[in-house]
Amino acid sequence: MVRVFLFLAALSALFAGPALAQQNGFDLDGPEVAVSVTRGEVELPVAAVPSLRGGDRLTARALLPADQSARYLLVVAFLRGATNPPPKNWFFSVETWKPKKDVLTVTVPEGAEQAILFLAPEAGGGFSAVRGAVRGRPGVFVRAAQDLYQASLDRQRLDAFVGAIGRIGDAAPERLATAAPVLADALRIKLNADCLLKQRALQAACLTQQRDALVLQAQRGATLTETLTGAPVDIAYRVAATREGGAGYYSPYIGLARDLARLFGAFRSAQYQYLPALALGQGKTVHLQLNSAPSFQNPRSVLVAPLPPIGDAPPPLWRSAAQGALCLAKPDLVLPLDDAALLFATDYARDLTLKVTAADGKVSLLKLTPDAERGGLVLGGGTAVAGPIRDAVVQGNWGFDRFSGPRVPGQIDGPGAWTRSPMRT
Repeated sequence: MVRVFLFLAALSALFAGPALAQQNGFDLDGPEVAVSVTRGEVELPVAAVPSLRGGDRLTARALLPADQSARYLLVVAFLRGATNPPPKNWFFSVETWKPKKDVLTVTVPEGAEQAILFLAPEAGGGFSAVRGAVRGRPGVFVRAAQDLYQASLDRQRLDAFVGAIGRIGDAAPERLATAAPVLADALRIKLNADCLLKQRALQAACLTQQRDALVLQAQRGATLTETLTGAPVDIAYRVAATREGGAGYYSPYIGLARDLARLFGAFRSAQYQYLPALALGQGKTVHLQLNSAPSFQNPRSVLVAPLPPIGDAPPPLWRSAAQGALCLAKPDLVLPLDDAALLFATDYARDLTLKVTAADGKVSLLKLTPDAERGGLVLGGGTAVAGPIRDAVVQGNWGFDRFSGPRVPGQIDGPGAWTRSPMRT
């Protein structure tokens, strides 16, 4: 344990300066790319797709300003493992500066394991240079795709928390004391309870300061703090809070930026260097978030961003957090969930309903809406339900796939039938 503390302290001390922490915080806005995925007859924005599958059709277009002066090649590459270079025909590009020819449509190859997106400044031979770099050291880009995708999910949880705290702080600061702990628990964010003891006008800013150190472990995998150090995340935060550990400047993003900078350093040439970017889903677009400013002089910066992993998307493993049976007749009832951070931070979940089966076999469907501020799914309008209840289960879509679960302990107070009241606004 002592060795772990010393290792983390030594690592954090390397990045103790505020300027360097800022540099590695992925705090620079990059370009946006519209990416959609079509599977069969269904098309979804990539922000609603937790994983790709062989045969999916990807459509991508860089959303650059009309006065964009630097010309970019949009490149999509598919990988098949660290020790197996992908074939040349798994690389696709489009010249973004050519009107009506700036849309890239590709099919995910069978056997591909990862997908990655590049924006490369056009400098003659750029596509061949990117393809040669990836085929020459595929393991580096496999690692980059995996780590950047996980970091992007972590950042979306953080942004959801910061955004909600800001809205509440502006509109109803008196609610922060009760809403902030629920939001932090729902999104797996580290809450500084001391902030809630400050004056109301200062609480929101306090809760969101040193943002990169707020991310905790979420379902299905560790955060980058734990992945890169092998240490429990709470230990990392305790070390980061010390002067020797960087006084709060240790963060998962610092470790990621440092790691990828070292890996990409092997590819730096007179023409290109590679710059990692987080891919943050925002509706129909992906916003690229950079950790340092790109260069448009040699060596020019190639932006590297992850696309969803390729393979089957496991259904969400949410658990009901209800302490007992819930009265399903209660207006605006909240079904509390444990370990459902990605439900609140992403667009993966769609068409959520509560399927209620009465004792006589009659089935009713009640609409559900995720609400991180209330820590669960809010029960909305639906068809009439007659009691007593035999079963109640959450159903919906997770990306393209249907899922069922968890089961919710429910009951109806009193005999007979009832009809859901409209949701309050």
